[in-house]
Amino acid sequence: MIRYFKNKNIVVGLIFLSLILILMIAGLVALPYDPNAIDIAHKLKGASRAHLLGTDHLGRDILSRLMVGSRISLSIGFWVVLLGSLIGIPLGAVAGYFGGKIDELMMKIIDTLMSFPGILIALMLIAVFDVSLKIIIVALALISLPKFARISRSGFVKYRESAFVLSTKARGAGNIRIMIHHILPHIVPSLMVTASLTFATAVISEAGLSYLGLGIQPPTPSFGKMVSDAQPYIFQNPTYVLIPTLAITVLVLGFNLIGDGIQEVQEREGQNE
Repeated sequence: MIRYFKNKNIVVGLIFLSLILILMIAGLVALPYDPNAIDIAHKLKGASRAHLLGTDHLGRDILSRLMVGSRISLSIGFWVVLLGSLIGIPLGAVAGYFGGKIDELMMKIIDTLMSFPGILIALMLIAVFDVSLKIIIVALALISLPKFARISRSGFVKYRESAFVLSTKARGAGNIRIMIHHILPHIVPSLMVTASLTFATAVISEAGLSYLGLGIQPPTPSFGKMVSDAQPYIFQNPTYVLIPTLAITVLVLGFNLIGDGIQEVQEREGQNE
């Protein structure tokens, strides 16, 4: 584990991620203002002692809305990664380990999912079930599922005929035990890379949907919705646009750097073996 913290990309990524986590935790402890409280008399104000990051076009405190928005973005990313991995990893594991017709059937299902543009699946589900946080999470989890399945399958295909697996079989170990206790630990780093990149993709996708008015609905704040609301007022209060944009950038860049760092560590270890 220590070797990962020696990687500069991982360290910088964790610092970026920590900034958003601190913002979220501070919001859970105490919000400066009600994030939905409208105060037209103080709309589009710049940073001040009363409002550290200024106010939006309805006089709402930007810092308070950013704190709640960070909670939304992190929770969506967490649930998308969790659901995508819980479904995708077992599918890929079974397909890669057993091979044959099981592999063909499952990979056809995965290929079918991948043939549809991810945003199209999200829009279709939203159109059928209406906009809600649960539907957004399910839609983005379906988009992420093939990534986990493919990485899992490739790992199990690689190790299913390896010496340590064959020796474990010879000692009478069952398939489930071999899959969970002997093969899965070897592909965890690759799955961690996929998880970090999927988290970043989920954050961007939710922001894009919210920007288009198809994501988190008002008055609940989200980074994408804040950018969308701020766009018409970019010249009146530039920080109104820059702050949520910067928050999205920091969060996405943090997870991307962590994923790149894990990959670098694994490649370096592979070269040393």
